[in-house]
Amino acid sequence: MTTSPRAVIEEFFRRAGSGEPVDRIAELVSEQVDWFVAGDTSLVPWIGRKVGKTGAAEFFRSKLHLKHLK
Repeated sequence: MTTSPRAVIEEFFRRAGSGEPVDRIAELVSEQVDWFVAGDTSLVPWIGRKVGKTGAAEFFRSKLHLKHLK
C-alpha cells in the first residue's frame, strides 16, 4: 500500500500539532531531505542546514525548547 503525499503531510501536521515526540514527527521525513535557512544560528538556533530525520528532529527539539522558555 502506498501512501499519498497528501496523507503524509496531513499526518505530519497532526503529529506536530498534537505535541507528539519529535522522533515521531521526524519519522515522516526522508533521510535524503536537505534544507537550509540562511541566517545567524547564534541568534536563531533553529535555522541553518538540516539533513534527514536527525535534522528534522533537531529542528523540532529546538522549537519546542523555545516554546517552553516563554
